[in-house]
Amino acid sequence: MPAPKSFLRRAFATRVRAYHLLIGLAAAALVGAVVRGALKPATPADPFVALTVRDIEVADAGMARISAEWGPDSPAKLLEVFPHVGYGQYYGAIFDVLEEKTGHYPDREDDREFWLRWMWTQPPPDPTEFARFRARLYDAVGKPRLADYFRDDPPTAVRADEIRWGGVDRDGIPPVRGPKMTPAGEAVYLADTDKVFGVRINGDARAYPRRVLGHHELVTDTVGGVPVTGVYCPLCETMIAYHSRTADGQVREFGTSGFLYRSNKLMYDVGTLSLWHAITGKPVVGKLVGSGVRLDQSPVVTTTWGEWRAANPDTAVMAMVGLPGSVPNYGEGVAYWKYYQTDRPMFPVPTPDDRLKNKDEVFAPRLDGDSPPVAVAVRFLAANPVYHLTVGTAELVVVTTPGGANRAYAVGGRRFKPGPAAGQLTDAAGRTWEVEEAGVRSADGEVLPRVPGHRSFWFGWHAAHPQTVLVK
Repeated sequence: MPAPKSFLRRAFATRVRAYHLLIGLAAAALVGAVVRGALKPATPADPFVALTVRDIEVADAGMARISAEWGPDSPAKLLEVFPHVGYGQYYGAIFDVLEEKTGHYPDREDDREFWLRWMWTQPPPDPTEFARFRARLYDAVGKPRLADYFRDDPPTAVRADEIRWGGVDRDGIPPVRGPKMTPAGEAVYLADTDKVFGVRINGDARAYPRRVLGHHELVTDTVGGVPVTGVYCPLCETMIAYHSRTADGQVREFGTSGFLYRSNKLMYDVGTLSLWHAITGKPVVGKLVGSGVRLDQSPVVTTTWGEWRAANPDTAVMAMVGLPGSVPNYGEGVAYWKYYQTDRPMFPVPTPDDRLKNKDEVFAPRLDGDSPPVAVAVRFLAANPVYHLTVGTAELVVVTTPGGANRAYAVGGRRFKPGPAAGQLTDAAGRTWEVEEAGVRSADGEVLPRVPGHRSFWFGWHAAHPQTVLVK
């Protein structure tokens, strides 16, 4: 039976449309080829930067030059370019040329961590040339705000290739500036078990919820009349309350640089764009290196909201309003939750130390001087809630609450043991002392001052202080 005419007409029309479509596609391809030829990207003068260009011929030419002109700084430049390559297949090409030129072959083909650690055993790259390279690279990939740190040959106080890009632009993790505070009784958004970082300066007590700082990492505030920069690194689980006013009288405004050093965040100051080590409070890249400028700090305690509020009923706490950015969920434990499920650091460090697990927490009293720093395992302190130790020439006692909060006090030659009630100590003469934020106080008004200290993951603290003494 012959097909109906209507069906034949539809079939013919379909074939005509298909024919027209093929003609259109061919024409578009021809035009595209012409346009691509006219707009073909220029080949960068730097062959390493050429790997970031999304043009296979440009990238191939860059890789050929890298191989032919291989030098001592080539591994560092390749590993810096790695996150920014224009084509995914060049990840493998980078590993291939590293193997060919170095004669080293990791167990896994794509083991960037192996190559970073190998690189750190080699002589460091020239810091001036490497800074110039970084400026070229970050300009080329459309991140001039990152390139700005490395312009004009900035002095560098650390090994340059141990500074790693963290995956965000400057202030891509937005700081909280001048946070709104609320009285403790109105903070219905916090559960007693929520973790907070507590600070008291000149009688002004403030709490900063970890569930907020996990998404912002830096807060600038004024506490007790003192300008403070609270810097929290979730990778190292370290919160430090720095005084923003330096010894030269300047109040410095800090932000998140986008870079890390040994898996700890680097801050930058707005005035000079110098990069500052968040654990040491010292500039490591930029105009302020070698100036002697550094940041003082106040004690900070990691504790629960319930325990902090009970010890400091007059406290204010950072409110959940007026926060920058668009964080969808400030729930407890949400920020970096996958990271905390394993013991693996997100970024490798050059000299891991297996005396503790990477993410075991330590408490570190912070004192000036040339003596090796001391870190005490938090688990050890939980089992020894009144623990005496010496850091340099300073004799300290670390008091740990039932909830696990650690505070250190300078006690001279006095010896203490747990007192008759929670929050009390008893000295060798039988006198009772009250444990307070500012110090331990005797009944006759004598005060032994608190000293700065904070917690950290072991791997992060050791990476910043390889010479540390560990008590565990």
